[in-house]
Amino acid sequence: MIGRKMKKITYVMSFFFIIGLLFIGCSKNNADEKGIFNSMEDAFSDAKKKNQNVLVIVTSNGDDELSASFVDNVINDANFKSEISSKYTVLHMDFSEATFKKTVVNPDDDKKVQEKTEKFANLMQENAKYASKLYVQTTPAAFILTKENYFISELDLTQKIESLTDFIKMIDENSDTVTKVNQMVEACKKGNSSEKIAAIDELYEYTQMMYRSFLSDLVFEVINLDRKNESGLLSKYLLTSADITSSEYFLQGNIDAAVKGYLDICENEYLLPEHKQQAYYLAAYIKLMTGSNDYEECLKLIDESIAAAPETDSAKSIKNMRDYLTNSIMPAE
Repeated sequence: MIGRKMKKITYVMSFFFIIGLLFIGCSKNNADEKGIFNSMEDAFSDAKKKNQNVLVIVTSNGDDELSASFVDNVINDANFKSEISSKYTVLHMDFSEATFKKTVVNPDDDKKVQEKTEKFANLMQENAKYASKLYVQTTPAAFILTKENYFISELDLTQKIESLTDFIKMIDENSDTVTKVNQMVEACKKGNSSEKIAAIDELYEYTQMMYRSFLSDLVFEVINLDRKNESGLLSKYLLTSADITSSEYFLQGNIDAAVKGYLDICENEYLLPEHKQQAYYLAAYIKLMTGSNDYEECLKLIDESIAAAPETDSAKSIKNMRDYLTNSIMPAE
């Protein structure tokens, strides 16, 4: 029965993330004979040189039927390079069991082979992080991004793609969105500070919330351009910057820095009360979620969160969390 199954993709991606931390060095990979890259760094470098968008394809070839069908009928089509790779920079990330096996170092191999395996494991770790950022849940999956690595759209691969022609049609159906996003991106590069900020905010609001982390450089650009909050948007971007910073530290396992990412913005005079409330709450949440036993500090952060905007609906929920913490988790004196 045909079904969209992850087939160990979550496990494999998690493994790649962990094992990749053990290896040092980067892997330079050129495009293959179909014009396909398997290195994110190389793909976006190529896209900038050619001034074209990036098509990201994620599969688990051999582990699920839809991925196998997509690889056979689309990627392996003789016209893939002329019809797709000539118009888009293609990044293909495969998280199959076969790919997983290529990351395992064999102690009996010679040093050069082991080094090659380690570099490939590092590459897969980077790909797994990137796939996680795209919120890949099932395979196959496909996304279009700008050469600057800003999200444009996800292609709907919930149905079986029978041919390269079917895939081309699906890409073409997104052409209006592709054009619109690229026009908005170009607007972000032009004009004075206020015009750039307005353009960035338009792109930010157009981008789906889950993909706004791709706009991280533009988020920090708004903060640098508008330190005195002349646009009235600074608070929103301060909180977004904290989300981005904290997430990066969290993935690295640096919990203290992840918490600090939220606390740092609370010192900014332009941070709105409701945003300060969220920042303090998220700092406390991270500590509790990661098993901190420093309940007094967590309570202090929760109290700061409530005090920042005591009349909001969120404050009521945070008070309930505080009651639960004091009554159910904190050790009795």
